[in-house]
Amino acid sequence: MRMGLSQLTVNEGIIKTELCRVFRRICKIHAGKPRPINRAKAHGAGFARRVKFAVFQLERAEFRASRADGKDFRMRGGVLRRRDLIHSFAQNLSIFNDYGAKGTAAPGLHAFYRKLDRPCHEMVLHLFSLSFARALEPVAARCLLSVASSQSEEYMPAYAPPARCSSRIMNPCKLKNEGAKATLLGHSCKILSDLYMTLRAFLSRRVVTPEGVRPAALLVEGELIQEVVVPDRVPAHAETHDFGDAAILPGLVDSHVHINDPGRAEWEGFETATRAAAAGGYTLLVDMPLNCLPATTTVAALELKRAAAQDRCRVDWIAWGGIVPDSQDHIEPLARAGVPGFKCFLIHPGIDGFTMVTEPQLRASLPAVRRAGLPLLVHAELSGPIDSATENLADADWCCYPTYLQSRPEEAELSAIRMMLSLCREYSFRLHIVHLSASQALPEICAARSEGLPISVETCPHYLHFAAETIPDRSTLHKCAPPIRNRENREKLWRGLRDGTIDFVVTDHSPCPPEMKRLAEGNFRTAWGGVASLSVALPVMYTEGRTRGFDLTDIARWMSEGPAKLAGCDKRKGRIAAGYDADFVAFDTESQFTVTNESLHYRHPISPYLGEKLRGVVKATYLRGTRVFAESKFPEELIGREYQR
Repeated sequence: MRMGLSQLTVNEGIIKTELCRVFRRICKIHAGKPRPINRAKAHGAGFARRVKFAVFQLERAEFRASRADGKDFRMRGGVLRRRDLIHSFAQNLSIFNDYGAKGTAAPGLHAFYRKLDRPCHEMVLHLFSLSFARALEPVAARCLLSVASSQSEEYMPAYAPPARCSSRIMNPCKLKNEGAKATLLGHSCKILSDLYMTLRAFLSRRVVTPEGVRPAALLVEGELIQEVVVPDRVPAHAETHDFGDAAILPGLVDSHVHINDPGRAEWEGFETATRAAAAGGYTLLVDMPLNCLPATTTVAALELKRAAAQDRCRVDWIAWGGIVPDSQDHIEPLARAGVPGFKCFLIHPGIDGFTMVTEPQLRASLPAVRRAGLPLLVHAELSGPIDSATENLADADWCCYPTYLQSRPEEAELSAIRMMLSLCREYSFRLHIVHLSASQALPEICAARSEGLPISVETCPHYLHFAAETIPDRSTLHKCAPPIRNRENREKLWRGLRDGTIDFVVTDHSPCPPEMKRLAEGNFRTAWGGVASLSVALPVMYTEGRTRGFDLTDIARWMSEGPAKLAGCDKRKGRIAAGYDADFVAFDTESQFTVTNESLHYRHPISPYLGEKLRGVVKATYLRGTRVFAESKFPEELIGREYQR
């Protein structure tokens, strides 16, 4: 079989050359060369007489079966399927999926002009590309089948199995009805233009893969990485993009973002949050269930969020569900609706519309969380230590950062984490501690892991970059909860990352209008608590990590692979590997820049990072093979969509 860029043809009746794996029920492999098939089995599988070589693989098998001209194949159901709709206008097809045949096919006979032996006789080639299988939405496929069924009954019986009729749609030239022919031809041309995808190669001297950093090329077709190869194995016909010394990292995943949409889009919104994400190298955001109105605590609220996000995103997204008092009946429906997990607060979240849970209320929800099998994310602070500390600060100066820091003691985090570890032992659910700032909790978390408790932990760039000693008075841009603690605490958090007690790093991007930060009065007690950092988190982490001996593999593990695993999307996101979405970022590790308002890209360009000098510049961000940011510019088309679990 010869694979061209735009069509699949049978060359002299032979599926030939470069077959790298063959199922042993039909033939054996000798030095990578194809061997003659068992003709009886081949005809039973529906191959024409002239085919001399073939391959066979069990249903739903996923490993690569053959390779020709840079294209990956795989087999299903006993018939060679490249998983790409064929060019049925060409008169050169003689391999077909002949499930309903009474006898073998005549040699060289065009598949679409064979006579039906019975109404559901299959004369259809199912050749779908790996990328097309995900690129073509099921709804679009159903619509196209519906058009074909309603306008061409004489060509495709309505009772034929839809899953086996897709290639029939691609040959409208046979239709007698001129209207149906014109309609289907239009659909066919559009799909064919999308299908004939150029193989592209993205090269760098430093590609960050799960195996380490090395010179490599990402071979991308459509939306997927087909293979990661050494540079000299790039096929000659591939369209190449060479990033030189700029590193290629997997697209970043942020599992802790407040997009605030719907209901508070004036704070941020999908357009600006995903714009900032693309500029920062992020390709997937996981939105928290609060700060939006309504909070994402029911399926109805989730549907409102989906409507708000429609056609407004530059990167992909997914939403956590929320747990509030008496919400246990909504947990499993939300899980079925697609949320990857749930978030709760053990203290007042500082905003109306989302309510904290007490221990008894949490106990009422935990059985449903366990049945759902999804993680529970916990804002781990208890109000008791905070209330006591705040009472003692009644006469203190709240324009001084040390006052605010004293009002949120580490004990608030420690007591909350101890409570959650106890509940985890009792209910056996997946526990995740969000934005850890108290390094004193690390030994207890480590001990809980040793018990086998399913616990994971995140921290944030602002806890790893800033230190309380350097935060000026009245600088409410630094206010967040839990608070940024002292320099010694910061270094212990870095040690927690080094030894694996802390699993990964997320932004906790929590923007608001500037007036809510009380910048004029500089009062930490009344200012909104939250740090917005989507556009600069990667250079912040690289700058700080580099000085402590960490490298790009650590960055990728903390900011891509780890968050992707928590959000349940690690089968397609978070790695540069064959079969994964072609999400990646070109990152110039040698360039330096000073953070300005123009660097931020979110709705309200305020940040405690303004004026900071950082190392590392995002040169380009690619989402599913399409560039969504490059050289401080964004394309007009918005291609981000909800990630489907």
